[in-house]
Amino acid sequence: TKADLTDVSIRNSAWDRLLFSSFQIGTDVFFYYPARATIELHAKYSTQPVYFYLFGYRGSYTHLSDYGDTSYNYGVVHSDDIVYLLSDAQLALHNSTTTDIQMRTVMTTLIDNFAKRGDPTSKLDRFITQKWEPVKRNKFSYYAIMGPNDLRTESTLY
Repeated sequence: TKADLTDVSIRNSAWDRLLFSSFQIGTDVFFYYPARATIELHAKYSTQPVYFYLFGYRGSYTHLSDYGDTSYNYGVVHSDDIVYLLSDAQLALHNSTTTDIQMRTVMTTLIDNFAKRGDPTSKLDRFITQKWEPVKRNKFSYYAIMGPNDLRTESTLY
């Protein structure tokens, strides 16, 4: 018989695992690997610092609805970070939390610091308490932006 994908027991098992795995594969193939290769080439051949980040903050607004089912928390999706950089309207429309507003402050401060000084963490403050180390020729590193109070440079990504 044909499986009914609205059946909760099916959706919470095989379907959700398949969908989540598909998101992970798609993320790796279309976003992570091309970005990583580009970053490593820039770090190898450029004389300027190269910065890479992983955005892991799932706020009250997400672009997940652009990709499908919003009833399951698949985590952060492509372009969720942009909400905290460019869009006061999106935050206002979706009942932003205090943490969302703090995240916007963090993201805009990082970009502002980079634009003005060439270093996203040139000024540390109450939210940005750890330096963001650039990617080096032989040492990959990235800034894990997991929340307004959870920022750190790491070197192992996946």
